[in-house]
Amino acid sequence: MKKYLLCVTHIILFVVCSINNDFAYGYQIIPTSYIDYNEINDITFEADFVWCACNGGVVKWNVKDGSHEIYTTKDGLTYKNVWSVAVDHNGVKWFGGRSDGVVSFDGTKWTNHHNFSGRTVVDHNNVKWFFGHSMTSYDDESGKVHSPGRLGSVFAAVEDLNHVLWFAGYSLPLTSYDGTTFTYHSQYQGSSTDWEQVPDWEWILDIAVDSSNTKWLASFNGLYSFHEGLVTEYNVRDIKNADGVEANATTIDIDANDMKWFGSSDYLWSFDGESYRSFQLPEPAGIRKIRCRDDGTVWVATQTGLYSFDGDSWERYYVDGPGKFRRWLLTIDHTDIHWYIHTGAVPRFDIYHDNGRGARQTPNFGDQRSSYYNFLCTAVDTYNTKWFGTDWFGVLRYDGENAEWFTTKDGLVDKTVVCVASDDNGKMWFGTNRGVSSFDGTDWGTHTEEDGLVSNLGGDGDGYLIRWGRISLRNIGMLGPDVRV
Repeated sequence: MKKYLLCVTHIILFVVCSINNDFAYGYQIIPTSYIDYNEINDITFEADFVWCACNGGVVKWNVKDGSHEIYTTKDGLTYKNVWSVAVDHNGVKWFGGRSDGVVSFDGTKWTNHHNFSGRTVVDHNNVKWFFGHSMTSYDDESGKVHSPGRLGSVFAAVEDLNHVLWFAGYSLPLTSYDGTTFTYHSQYQGSSTDWEQVPDWEWILDIAVDSSNTKWLASFNGLYSFHEGLVTEYNVRDIKNADGVEANATTIDIDANDMKWFGSSDYLWSFDGESYRSFQLPEPAGIRKIRCRDDGTVWVATQTGLYSFDGDSWERYYVDGPGKFRRWLLTIDHTDIHWYIHTGAVPRFDIYHDNGRGARQTPNFGDQRSSYYNFLCTAVDTYNTKWFGTDWFGVLRYDGENAEWFTTKDGLVDKTVVCVASDDNGKMWFGTNRGVSSFDGTDWGTHTEEDGLVSNLGGDGDGYLIRWGRISLRNIGMLGPDVRV
């Protein structure tokens, strides 16, 4: 394992750049059927109940008898896709979505808090902290609201044993807040003449705290611990089980015995500080969140249901009904053919089109890789060629006969492409989380904050190319003001 000594910067004020209104549209993925109570984004516990934030609403599971209740917009939720859930000291549930505020539920009444957004952390004083693009605290007993600073996209937040808040996310390295001062824990280590970047320090997806107040961090490609300024990197991708499956950590939690539980895809892993063990889920599932209950069981939220694990056996909690299969409209090309992604109970993504007459046809991309990639966005260029952006695997170009993949080895600034657009000259533009890439068919270009981007985040969550700040797209002639792909 590698160790890094981080330099620390104290931040009193977050500076916010103004955003220009000149931008181009990428194609937004449109769900044609998206209710899925078994696709779970977050979970938390309340006595004998497990609350699940799902794509379609909220599911409350009774762990004693296996029964469940479903709450939707008909009951009081203001949005269908729920991304986070927390329970405060009074038993009030707090739900966060992508937008439209935070919703609370006291068991009887639903309340929409439009001024708040993002994930919720309940601190030791029962104050609610909301981590969206801004950080806001709310004391519902006194009614006091406090907004100490602006943030990026927060994926993970937790309160440690000293009541310090820790959070991180996309292009937001590990940051702490002690109630007065923000402390930015730099992604660099070493002396001023020997800098080395800690891998994936800006892609932290989950944080947990052990009994020694050490912070454990799960990122896209690794597992780290952070204690008193020292980062230790655990090369979990080098760890393989008997079946040859390598470990990975996109979510993490710690049980009462300080056992670290982490995982991704279809494997749950444990780590006692010395050795690793792996436990395969009963069926392909796609792990999204791991949380440890006080009774010693480990609960796993997945794309295909909720699972509990007692160290020996699994138990599955599954909602029958709508949501077992979904299809998403990607785009309509120049010949009026509709292109879709289809997902089933097994989390694999199959692109197909309706050939303009309603009959399903799956294109031949020349290999089977595309069935396992998470397609996020698409665009159709002037030649009716389709360009598909993926999560972590680059871009796929398909002209109807031939398919070609492009990754960072070819010139993309990042493997995750959140939006795609084509300009009037046929040049392609790809918004990523580390900047914008352009491709004219021969040469690649990279555009980052140094070139005038307000942020290296190449999309705003709705499929749009990022807006530029100091440079206007109209003025530099990159994209016309009315271009839509």
